[in-house]
Amino acid sequence: MEKNKHWLALCREDIEKSLKWGACADWSNEDFDLLSERIWEKTKVRLSLSTMKRIWGRVKYENFPNSVTLNALAVYLGYSNWRDFCEHHPVPESKAISGPAEEMTPATDRKITSERRIKMFGSRSLLVKGIALVAILTIAVIAIVKYPKRGGKQEVSSSYHFTSKKTTDNLPNSVVFTYVGTRGASSVTIQEDWDSTRKVKIDPAGEQHTSVYYYPGYFKAKLIVNGRIVKESPVVIQTKGWKAIAGRTPLPVYFKDSDIHQKGFIGISADQMKKALNVNDLNTKLVEFDNVREFPGIDSRDFTFETTLRNASTVEECLCRQIRVVVLGTDDAIVLPLADAGCIAKLDLFTGDAPIVGTDHDLSAFGCDFSRFQQLKCQVKDRILSVFLNDKIVFTAPERKGLGRIVGTKIFFEGAGQIQHVELSSGKIAYSLLK
Repeated sequence: MEKNKHWLALCREDIEKSLKWGACADWSNEDFDLLSERIWEKTKVRLSLSTMKRIWGRVKYENFPNSVTLNALAVYLGYSNWRDFCEHHPVPESKAISGPAEEMTPATDRKITSERRIKMFGSRSLLVKGIALVAILTIAVIAIVKYPKRGGKQEVSSSYHFTSKKTTDNLPNSVVFTYVGTRGASSVTIQEDWDSTRKVKIDPAGEQHTSVYYYPGYFKAKLIVNGRIVKESPVVIQTKGWKAIAGRTPLPVYFKDSDIHQKGFIGISADQMKKALNVNDLNTKLVEFDNVREFPGIDSRDFTFETTLRNASTVEECLCRQIRVVVLGTDDAIVLPLADAGCIAKLDLFTGDAPIVGTDHDLSAFGCDFSRFQQLKCQVKDRILSVFLNDKIVFTAPERKGLGRIVGTKIFFEGAGQIQHVELSSGKIAYSLLK
């Protein structure tokens, strides 16, 4: 463990040297957010704000980072993986560990995205080339802040204004961003949601930028000035009941209400998907069912979410028949995976606090026989997340971070899907989302 602490301290030191941002003790949350973005851009692994702060000793914790986190840090520095980094930094036997490494032992975490918003089946990275997940999430309007100079040109203003306004209550939905305080900056960018590829360069001397959102969700738009995140604004794209959307590039396919409402369930058949996407097989082809809105009275620290569903594709139409069930919050999301029993290695589970990846964890309990409907339930109580499949508990983990305010659910099917029941409850309040 002492060697591991030493290697982690060296890794932090190398990253700090490469950034030239000054003492890490002076870093703000926005600095850690920006570093997380840079790691994501280079490694395609999302490390949350809480994970970044644990790694740098700003939050004490009991565990050491998992292999996904360590490999991401090493790859960011130019090494092939964590082992490669360690082999290039031999540790003297007498080496004493000092500094932040003694004070912290970071928690295991992912990527995925406060906002990993969440990589799904290799799609647009909740969540999307049809998956704008969950996106996800971590939305809070941050106060106006002043940043110390980190090398290069300093921000031209210590006060920024950044807001967003929807133009309709339907989909698609144009959002008008208004920004003030950027005049004279060398570079100004708006990142439209958790997906770091959705960045648009804007005129520093301008005041407004408009963008179209094709998927519902709760997103965090960011104003980036001279490479620094300076303001955030929530973008809330709600639905009126359930909305079924097939992921397609460059534009998705919307299904009509009459297309999805069947006797006893809502769903999209394999034939409907093939026709909508003009394809012969459904591998990696996604349809999402979204119900995004407010749920007054639901306490994200003490709630139960239940659904009865199945992947309706045949193995000939879609080999693995994956499902992702997302409980969407303003601060994060819980993502629960299901798949054909033979494909559990492709799954990844996100608890809102840490990733559990099928390639290095046994997720066989999430393997399903989709010839019958599956009953999936997740419950958060006393800061513990419990997941049940067909009345059998299959997973438990601490729920430390919290989801914020619950604002919806997203259910993704690889191929065709059917949903019989969805309910969200907390105490005496219950919302039956399918009647």
